[in-house]
Amino acid sequence: MKLLVGGLLLFASILRPAFLPVAVAEEPLDRIEVLGQLLGGSPSQFVAYGVARRGMTSKPDKEYLEVLKKAGAQQVLLKAVRSARRRKPVSEDPQAAMRERSVIEHLSRASELLQKEQFAEVEGEYRAAAEAFPDKPILHELLGEVLRKLGKTDSALAEFRESVRLSPDRSRAHFLLGSALSSVRDQDGAIEELRIALRLRPESAIMHNSLGLVLFRKGDVDAAIAEYREAIRLWPDFAAAHFNFGNALYAKGDFEGAVARYRAVRRLVPDYAEVHNNLGTALAAWGDLDAAIGAFRAALEQNPEDSRAHFNLAIVLQKKGDLSAAVGEFRVAAQLNPADAEIHFTFGNTLVERGDPDGAVAEYRAVLSLRPDYADAHYNLGYALLLKGDREGAVREFRASCELAPKNADKTEVCRTLMKGAKP
Repeated sequence: MKLLVGGLLLFASILRPAFLPVAVAEEPLDRIEVLGQLLGGSPSQFVAYGVARRGMTSKPDKEYLEVLKKAGAQQVLLKAVRSARRRKPVSEDPQAAMRERSVIEHLSRASELLQKEQFAEVEGEYRAAAEAFPDKPILHELLGEVLRKLGKTDSALAEFRESVRLSPDRSRAHFLLGSALSSVRDQDGAIEELRIALRLRPESAIMHNSLGLVLFRKGDVDAAIAEYREAIRLWPDFAAAHFNFGNALYAKGDFEGAVARYRAVRRLVPDYAEVHNNLGTALAAWGDLDAAIGAFRAALEQNPEDSRAHFNLAIVLQKKGDLSAAVGEFRVAAQLNPADAEIHFTFGNTLVERGDPDGAVAEYRAVLSLRPDYADAHYNLGYALLLKGDREGAVREFRASCELAPKNADKTEVCRTLMKGAKP
């Protein structure tokens, strides 16, 4: 069956990526940092917490508050900024005020462009901001994030590394660098950076969840589970951590535990189609086929075009013996995702079982158009052709299967028998 593995941070379709406040420091926040954290995806309440704890370097004017509003600031943040303690920075730059105004203008334009998803133009604004104030880590982080979105991963990594260089004790910088390294399959580098981030901010549920997912990708399921447990301890209603925990338990064969986690996610985010799909998969593996069917149908109510849910529902219906309904679901899945060889292959097998060799031949040929070296598809196509009476075509496909998988003794024997002119 097809299981969805969770995203690195949160459910991208439900919540924006979020960060807890940057590591504890004596430095007050300036206007660039506050606006930058907001543009970087931090929820207003988290930024407001940092403002209340650390204070700000200057009193915000009406123009700046309007910029925050346009960037999505909620009242909790606007109130915190208005009432924040005014603290001078540890070191003052006489030119900082002028550069700060220039950067705020660039970030304000970037905010408007983000809403229009004009990411190339956003890159230009962030780059100009970083050039105007090159020693501000948040500006390199923002630039790195939009570069990742544009597929410029190497450039993004350079920006995150520059943020780390400028502020080695900044948890957010290590977190973003770790996330980017994971995306280029440098899981060891990602784990190292995420562990540094967690040493700086051990109470971050989001970072524990992210480290867990990287460990899971590396194959260390037990270590991943430990991180998910800690994330949930810190944030009991953290839906993404429950979801990823469920995936890890499923991988270990603990289907009952996986069901419990997916149900927790369903309670927290009832309209999330993916959790219904994964819940159905775990229920089916646990042996509760009727409940699995209900879960897959719930997934399809949320997203009728989810080919995985149609595919999984078809498999369970087939196990229940309802081949007619299974064929209908397989057909929809294949139409929605014609490039998925597994769907065509399994559909073909079901059509053979149902006594439709013509339909099976069409599905197996679809598989081979996508994966010409799929030995089992050649073999099953040969069997379906044999059912149709096309012995010559069957021999051709059996031979291809044997050539692709010469160590499969059963298939090799079938091929030899046919070549001798006897029935297999």
